[in-house]
Amino acid sequence: MQTPKYHTVIFVPHARARFRKFRISDRALRVTVVAVALSLLLSLSSTLSFFSGIRSSSESARLKEENLRLKDANVRFSSSIDTLRQRLDAFEVKTHRLAILAGMSDTKELGRGGTGGPQDGLAPAAWSYQLNGGGETPAALRVISLRSVEVSRRLDILEGRFRQRQTLLASTPTIAPVVGIPTNGFGNRTDPFEGGNEFHKALDISAAPGTPVVSPAGGVVTRAGWQNGYGRVIEISHGYGYSTLYGHLESIDVAEGSHVDRGQMIGRVGSTGRSTGPHLHYEVLVDGVNDNPLKYILNAY
Repeated sequence: MQTPKYHTVIFVPHARARFRKFRISDRALRVTVVAVALSLLLSLSSTLSFFSGIRSSSESARLKEENLRLKDANVRFSSSIDTLRQRLDAFEVKTHRLAILAGMSDTKELGRGGTGGPQDGLAPAAWSYQLNGGGETPAALRVISLRSVEVSRRLDILEGRFRQRQTLLASTPTIAPVVGIPTNGFGNRTDPFEGGNEFHKALDISAAPGTPVVSPAGGVVTRAGWQNGYGRVIEISHGYGYSTLYGHLESIDVAEGSHVDRGQMIGRVGSTGRSTGPHLHYEVLVDGVNDNPLKYILNAY
């Protein structure tokens, strides 16, 4: 039988204290070491579990807060998508009304749908559907993108048409060329010199000699001088097929090739040429064909 081994442990409290000795067997020492080690392991495990629980709780709280933020952002995003859809609805209605004001056919001249049209089964009828819990958000964004491109295209067409109409309006002789009294209108009349019927292709406006004559629209002077029968005469080309002629003038205040603005004085009333008295002989031609000047004058007569 093997003799047990012992270990002696000596404690020295301080310099003057008595030594204290303990005798412990090898087996008891091993048991003590194992017990201390297990105790340390259990303590460390408990500490790690405690901090892990705190971290897990903190992470859970963070995830819940993040989830709430994401839900709130999703609600606000869905609301923004719906607001954009409603605004596009309003823009499309206004675009249709503007097309009517521009004298355009909304379906033929503006067209329906952009190039290529909706994809992935998204028909135009789906352009006004409601969102449902965010599940349709990607499709809604795709539809809004298509609609915004289409509205932009239509607005570009309308802008061009309105510019064209603005230029056309600026070229249309819409104001009276002189302040006076109409004496002979457009159409059949009796020749004041030889009698008999004749077609009068102008509007005669009686006014005092020297009364200013103005251009009824912007344009370029194509003739300024003397012409038999008309006396001193001015002719202006306004564009879009419109031109006007002014006869029997006392004076001419513009030169051929010069640009004139609407309302600008171009000459003065006289009685030159074949005339019975001071008046303005005023003609309106559309594509070279005489038309009734009273159809265009908006501010008088």
